[in-house]
Amino acid sequence: RAKNYLAGAGLGWQAAQGLRLGLTLLGEYNRQSVSTQFWGDFVDPNSYNPSTQMYSTRLTPSYQQRVGVGSYGARAIGGLQWQVVPALALGLVARSPSFSMYESAEVDYLLDANILPGPAVVRVHINGDGSEHPYLWKEPWRLEGALAWTGSRGWLALQADASDRPDDEGRGAIWNAKFGGLLHLNKN
Repeated sequence: RAKNYLAGAGLGWQAAQGLRLGLTLLGEYNRQSVSTQFWGDFVDPNSYNPSTQMYSTRLTPSYQQRVGVGSYGARAIGGLQWQVVPALALGLVARSPSFSMYESAEVDYLLDANILPGPAVVRVHINGDGSEHPYLWKEPWRLEGALAWTGSRGWLALQADASDRPDDEGRGAIWNAKFGGLLHLNKN
């Protein structure tokens, strides 16, 4: 299960006629947790008693694991919108990678084994936590751009974006482009 929370503040202003700029700084909290559970029932086939129809030697293990990781970080987003001419607009947005400043991990293991015959119960419980200050970049940078033309009968737009691959996917960039429009066939 993963949770991601962002909160921040943004500022926008008109730098010149037809040119608008914006900047946003975000604080980020991520929480991921994984739980695993295993249960089994093992018997000694040589311990079967036909009169009781039961096994006298039996092992019933169970295993539970919970791992949780939380991190705090920050990221920045900047953009501009420029009205080149009244019918043509250009927009650019740059998103920084997420910068992780603090991470903590919690691990909880529980291993139970009931062994028959006898009251033997083996229980191992390990609980630990750790925290570190990794100061590392997470998630890739992203650059987005768009060009839009508006006319009396509709509009056309082109949008493109590029980002770096996450470290676990190798080196290189990912590119995407979209084109769309709307044309009114009837002026009314």
